[in-house]
Amino acid sequence: MPVTVHVTGGTPPYRVGGLIPAAVSFSFVEGEGEGLTDPTTFVVTPLLVSSGLELKLSFIDSQNETVTMKLTGIDGQPKIRMAPASLTVSEVDSQNIELTLFGYFGDVTAYSDNPKLLTATVDATDKSKITLKTGSQGNRCVLSETKVTITAIDANRSLAQTVVTIANNGNATVSVADPADPTKVITTTTPCPP
Repeated sequence: MPVTVHVTGGTPPYRVGGLIPAAVSFSFVEGEGEGLTDPTTFVVTPLLVSSGLELKLSFIDSQNETVTMKLTGIDGQPKIRMAPASLTVSEVDSQNIELTLFGYFGDVTAYSDNPKLLTATVDATDKSKITLKTGSQGNRCVLSETKVTITAIDANRSLAQTVVTIANNGNATVSVADPADPTKVITTTTPCPP
């Protein structure tokens, strides 16, 4: 989650030191300070944070006076969640599945780990609504019980997941009259009822 830092005192311009580019990024807030050359408000975004990890950032003025800030990673529950967290649907079901996202911030992206079976779309006007539709396979037929994980990620890079289990209904036997000879019957077995 980004942290906004407002630097005062000392002699501008300020710069930031102690950055580990893979672990944290920073930017400045435009319109703060005296333009682009003298920013006074910075946004610090941890990129790789784990419990107990400490990052020290230094804000240094033009006279090399320094103030240090420490960011510490803590354990916590995900800030967003999706409901339901899990569900089971039949492989013959073709209706859309609606999921609801709670506690998200900003834009939301959703995706399926198996887009052949299910695709995920975030509603353009209500980011809390995620719709699952039949994927590129054209149906939800599976040879055995199959789990599809749906993941939603918000602007803070928080994520929530739902596991959709597609139940295998077994093979279906379909018998129809042979159009060439109505006295004969054609029997086919499919892994998914038509």
